[in-house]
Amino acid sequence: MYTVETKKSDTSLITSSSSILLRSQRRSQTVFIVLALRSIVRCIFGKAVVTHLLLYAVRGGCPTSRLFQSSSVRVLICCISYTTLFVSMSLRTSAEVVLDDFEVPQSISAPGDLVKTGAQYLGVTPPKPVGGIAALRELGIYGLGGVPHAYASSNLTLPGMLLLDKTDLLILPGEDNALMSFDIVYSLPNLGVDLTEGGANGGILVDFHSLSPNALPESLNVYIQQDQAVYYRFLNQLEYIPTSSLDRPFSLFIPFDTFSTRGIPSSFERFTNVQRMVFSVFNGYESAADSSSYPYTIALDSVRIGNAVPEPPAIFGIAAVIFFSPVRRRRFLACHKKGEE
Repeated sequence: MYTVETKKSDTSLITSSSSILLRSQRRSQTVFIVLALRSIVRCIFGKAVVTHLLLYAVRGGCPTSRLFQSSSVRVLICCISYTTLFVSMSLRTSAEVVLDDFEVPQSISAPGDLVKTGAQYLGVTPPKPVGGIAALRELGIYGLGGVPHAYASSNLTLPGMLLLDKTDLLILPGEDNALMSFDIVYSLPNLGVDLTEGGANGGILVDFHSLSPNALPESLNVYIQQDQAVYYRFLNQLEYIPTSSLDRPFSLFIPFDTFSTRGIPSSFERFTNVQRMVFSVFNGYESAADSSSYPYTIALDSVRIGNAVPEPPAIFGIAAVIFFSPVRRRRFLACHKKGEE
């Protein structure tokens, strides 16, 4: 009789323990999902703070481990991850503006289209409206101390692209060195444009189609004029040339907060009332003693105002832990075996 009662007691104890464990798992699942949803909100607003969620997964013990074995929960977390990425990318790129897609034909050739003034050579095309904000674009070639032999064309030599092709720079007699640059000038409409779109845009994106592998320009210089102030950013070769192959397309992001200022700063916020932008491809000084003329070719796909491509949210790390961590699975099996004993 005593033995039978002991078995019934053991059975009740096991049943009670299983019920408690089940409720604990459900509570764990609820808390985990709530934390995941909270992380989604933070990711959307640019604060991918999911450390608390990772710590919960690591310290949760057997209930959390058992939770990860549920295929429905793993599918849910995977869906949460991809939804977070999609929503965050959509919100962060919704204010993007195409300044120039280079669909409007325009060209200038040097030295044929240049005017000589002393040791200077300068040529500028008539302005044409381009892009999503109807900016007026001018293409220019400038030379100092030498005669540039170069060509710039939009949607002519290369369809839908801007081609910058420098073949030679003939240094003038009596000059020790010379320089040249390609200039892409944008005059913005309505006496000024808010490039930030109310703070949604963080910088400039220059989409390169390709760069010639030899004798690349010394720097890419960007100037932004707002009222009486000029903001500038000079990027040397290490900053604008990618480490990957140069014959592949890539995008260069230039954040607004990296620009320096000269002149009188506007009373407005930076880049909220921009009247003019200049992109100058500067090849640097070439000496008469140089044996090479440093030719190069650059092809651009577009110039945009927006944000850098967002990194995948940190919540993907959680999905990886759930799906691929053998440590968590071994802990689950060990706890399951201990429960049976």
